[in-house]
Amino acid sequence: MHRCAVRFRFLLAASLALSLAACNSSDDHDGGVPPPATAARIQVDLARTTHGVPHVRANDFRSLGFGLAYAYAQDKVCMFADALLSVRGERSAFFGGEARPQRRTGDDYGAASGFMDLKNEDRDFFFRGYLDIEQLRAGYAAGAAEPRELLSGFAEGYNRYLKDYAAKLPAACANARWVRPISYDDMMLVVAEKALHASGQVFARDFVAAGRTPGAASTLARSRRASSM
Repeated sequence: MHRCAVRFRFLLAASLALSLAACNSSDDHDGGVPPPATAARIQVDLARTTHGVPHVRANDFRSLGFGLAYAYAQDKVCMFADALLSVRGERSAFFGGEARPQRRTGDDYGAASGFMDLKNEDRDFFFRGYLDIEQLRAGYAAGAAEPRELLSGFAEGYNRYLKDYAAKLPAACANARWVRPISYDDMMLVVAEKALHASGQVFARDFVAAGRTPGAASTLARSRRASSM
């Protein structure tokens, strides 16, 4: 893989994680209790300063991803869990095919995107057909190790948060079946979806129309095999 492509993917993954951690809300977090490590190699410090701004310090990318995910989940666990349904192509299974993602109102999160106003069935069709997990796996495997470590750590940190706060999730997603552990594959899909903003997502309706038989129900383009973390 070309060095520039590898560097771009790394910067994209890093900027995604940093932007997620930066989008905090002082209403949801619990004061910034440092996350416990899940393995001997995870070493991370998480602290919050004025207005609940999280500060994550780590000596390696896996630990950095772990801390970023834990801090972000403290603030936006419901929003992230909902967004994962989109990249997995699973919105219809939980919210119905004809429904549309809700728009943000007040302090509540909203999964609707200004780039693609589609019902859930069509959103699922688009993401399952457009995001190729096999190509993503091959691309990351051929590149530098740092992005893989960052995304693996992010998945671990998010899953640790779900374990620690299973009975204490915000009202918007408390006891929701769609709040589930994530995998390294899921994080690759999340990063790929961010790259589609203002690009492929703008033409999502056209892609769906071109890939469907008129009058027929949307048959998802492919199923995905989840990889181990």
